[in-house]
Amino acid sequence: MFTCLSHDIIAHETTHALLDSIHPRFNESTNPDVLAFHEAFADIVAIFQHFSFPEVLSDQIARTRGDLESQSLLGQLAQELGQALGRGAALRDALGGMKDGKWQAHQPNPKLLEGAKGPHARGAILVAAVFRAFLSMYRSRIVDLLRIASNGSGILPAGALHPDLVNRLAAEASKSAKHILQMCIRALDYCPRSM
Repeated sequence: MFTCLSHDIIAHETTHALLDSIHPRFNESTNPDVLAFHEAFADIVAIFQHFSFPEVLSDQIARTRGDLESQSLLGQLAQELGQALGRGAALRDALGGMKDGKWQAHQPNPKLLEGAKGPHARGAILVAAVFRAFLSMYRSRIVDLLRIASNGSGILPAGALHPDLVNRLAAEASKSAKHILQMCIRALDYCPRSM
């Protein structure tokens, strides 16, 4: 696996470089969460870049029937690298992971940070929180579409989604991802600058 060919790896590593140029001191490990923030921010940028590819987004919306809380490529980071390393799954997943050979969603756990070791594990908690905020925004933006498509029940009928519905759900997912990513990037402006 050539990591230079992986969009996720390139976006992640480029984000590290950009963050270093904006806040050089964020690379100094003054506490366990400094490097965790660095990793989380790079993962957030890479993951939300998935929503800028219309064909991939529409495909995943169709496969999940608009339920982005289920397993999909959109919440996963570096699928190719994870598989090349023999993990059988993505390097990281904002929503869940493999357990006993089956993908399961992570359950929110306020005590998780206490036992998390290393920048990637600690950063994954922030990534999951940001991704959950995105999902909440997305769900609130599509509730009317689901109601219309289901004759008022909100429960989609079995079978493939109509392409028009897929396109509308994808548009709302893309817009929500763009808004969340912009909020995360803008938050850097409010961080104190080093002297």
